[in-house]
Amino acid sequence: THVRKWAFEHLCTQYADQAGAVANKLVADPDEEIAVTALLFVQRERVCGAGSSLLALLADERERVAREATDAVGELRCEEAVPELTQRLRDPRSDEDLIGVARALAGIGGPGHQELTAMLVDEELDPFEHEVAFDALTHDPTLSQLPLLVDVHLRDSAAEEPRRYAQHLASEAECHQLWVDLSRPDGTHL
Repeated sequence: THVRKWAFEHLCTQYADQAGAVANKLVADPDEEIAVTALLFVQRERVCGAGSSLLALLADERERVAREATDAVGELRCEEAVPELTQRLRDPRSDEDLIGVARALAGIGGPGHQELTAMLVDEELDPFEHEVAFDALTHDPTLSQLPLLVDVHLRDSAAEEPRRYAQHLASEAECHQLWVDLSRPDGTHL
């Protein structure tokens, strides 16, 4: 195992252009360390043609392999993974799995965003799930869902803390009124 891992790491370092084909085979290696090392390389180097090899690994029983495969399909924007990720989004293995799946869907964009935005508008979901979807979409570099995120944030802020939110608005109104009063020609104060 150690020798194979060492050999692969050196192949990646010295012959990165040729390592992609090897990495695509090694992601499914029965040795977890080798598979994880190959998956990390696939993510880092954005290896072309890795998508089909990764799909089967999304449901791998080895937690680290499934997690790295999830991260890799998000990095590679592998739309073919959306149905499997959607299933895992609805029935995650753990909270960590839910977070990883949501971030992968955000990374994929398009159909991945559709699933996450559906979570945001579903008011019957657990608040933690809302937070996960919101957080994942904020990590999308395109910020294509920014208007929805702002609306959801304002809705959630008002719903969770109505008194504090109302006080904040009242405070802003008072500050505005003070500014108006002080900017009058006669310099009227409160």
